[in-house]
Amino acid sequence: MPRFKALTLCLLALSTLVSAQGVPAEVHEHLDKQLQAQIPKWLAAGDHQDIPWKVKIEKPLETYQLRDVLHVTALMDADVLQAKSVQRKLVFVIKVADAEGRWLPDENFVTQDLQNTLGHVKLQMESEVILKPGKYTIGTIVYDSVLDQHNVSLTQWEIAAPKKDPLPELLRNVDAAEFVRDDVTGSNSLVNTRAYLPLQTSRPVRVDLLVDLSTREEEFSQTHERPTGFFRRRPGEHRPPPFHSADDDTFLITLLQSASVLSSMQPRQGCTRVAALDAFKERIILAPSDAQAVDWVKIKKNILGASKNTIDVKALADKKDEPKFFLRELQVLTADAPCGSADNRLHVVIILSHGLHFREGSEKVHAEPCDCKVFYLRQSDTITESDDLRGTLSTLSLALLDFHDPEGFRNKLADLVKQIEELAK
Repeated sequence: MPRFKALTLCLLALSTLVSAQGVPAEVHEHLDKQLQAQIPKWLAAGDHQDIPWKVKIEKPLETYQLRDVLHVTALMDADVLQAKSVQRKLVFVIKVADAEGRWLPDENFVTQDLQNTLGHVKLQMESEVILKPGKYTIGTIVYDSVLDQHNVSLTQWEIAAPKKDPLPELLRNVDAAEFVRDDVTGSNSLVNTRAYLPLQTSRPVRVDLLVDLSTREEEFSQTHERPTGFFRRRPGEHRPPPFHSADDDTFLITLLQSASVLSSMQPRQGCTRVAALDAFKERIILAPSDAQAVDWVKIKKNILGASKNTIDVKALADKKDEPKFFLRELQVLTADAPCGSADNRLHVVIILSHGLHFREGSEKVHAEPCDCKVFYLRQSDTITESDDLRGTLSTLSLALLDFHDPEGFRNKLADLVKQIEELAK
């Protein structure tokens, strides 16, 4: 079933965002059937304005799922809106049409009842849609059932494909537009749709992906000194300004985005399996599983839910065992398992992590060599002091692929696919 995004309503006064306490938005699963019947007629009629407003569409944000998130905002002066009636029952809707003008299924929407005078402030209603490259029409609608008024704005918009895209077929099987019913989350949006990542190989391939979703106990801020080593800025490269702290959801969500793409790898012969862990909490987040069966949205809800700040008693008792725990779980994932023919099979191990800084005093251990090729994808988009994980893995046949933004991830992903296909000729 398609998903929707719950919209937020807030007040903007004197260019300062003011909390909208007392005017909570209502969330419904579906639009009113009568309104659903009217919307196609309004869209066909084109731009229309009964209520003075301004529609703003912001520059899209690219996620590590290599999709673009488009943010749409409608602004209305509350005193003008309520001049004829203080009571208003508003519905804000966004729709998307493809390059041929066909309106795609589903929409994002929110309802909002106004009962009291808001005064001289701006009412702001906002939503998002996740798009892949293409040309679109963004339909923005506001409807008030009290005075039977509606607005429609049609905006032409293009999501440009990356220049010299190394993976031009990556999004061939995903919907052109997806609406996620959640808080407005921008680049933190996460969907379960699969990328198109076939591995064109001549021999069987077993791919094991281990995702390190370890939390951080250290707090990082922009007051830190300029980072050194592999975290320092490289000539010609852009580093995002935020330094994510331990409790920043973005720190984990961006890894989940990358993991969802990596888990879409499909060898011509063989299989792809996935596991995930939190080394600091000594917690198994996902036991070794068939990659096609993994629900990344569910994992996100689990790790950011009620258990987010819990830690195993054993992990509390022994806070210096993270390296051993990590290596144990790596061994469990890479242990022999059914995966097509074992004859002449290539075993590929992919480790995805932000990098790990083990606690002072942790025992230095190293991975046992394996009959496999190991790729370490290091998502270095956060600030940390060092990466002890690379040293722990140094005894393996290790290839480091370092990236720090979605564009870099796309390029390293293409490099990874190419290397695997070369190895499996």
